[in-house]
Amino acid sequence: MIETLKSLKADKTYKLKVTFKEPVSEKELKACIEFLSGTEIKQQTPRRVVHRRADIVRKRYVNSIKLDELTEDGYAYIIVNCEGGLYVKELISGDDGRTNPSLSGLLGIYTLVEDLDVINVDS
Repeated sequence: MIETLKSLKADKTYKLKVTFKEPVSEKELKACIEFLSGTEIKQQTPRRVVHRRADIVRKRYVNSIKLDELTEDGYAYIIVNCEGGLYVKELISGDDGRTNPSLSGLLGIYTLVEDLDVINVDS
C-alpha cells in the first residue's frame, strides 16, 4: 500500500509534524506558509534518494498549505496539499538548498519533518 501511494502522481494531502531549531512565532510561520501556498517549487533530487533517482531539477506545485496548530512545546502541525511527486520533507527542510523555496529557507532556521501522514490521495 505504501509503495502504491508513493508511486501515484495524483495530488496528495499530508499532515506534517514539524520541529524548529529555534523558536518561531506563529505570525512569522503563518506568513512563510502563506507564501508557499500556490507556489511552484523547484526541487533537485533529494540527497536521501539521489542514489536511486536521476539527479535532476523537478518543478512541482504546492496547491495549498496551512498551519493546523503550533503547540506550546514548539511543534507545528501543517497540512499540505500538493502535486504528486513533490518531496514534502524537503519542502520543509530545504535539503541544503536543493529545494526552493522551502519553509526552512523562508524562516531562516533549520526545520525538520518529525512525522508525516498521507491523509488524502486525489483520484
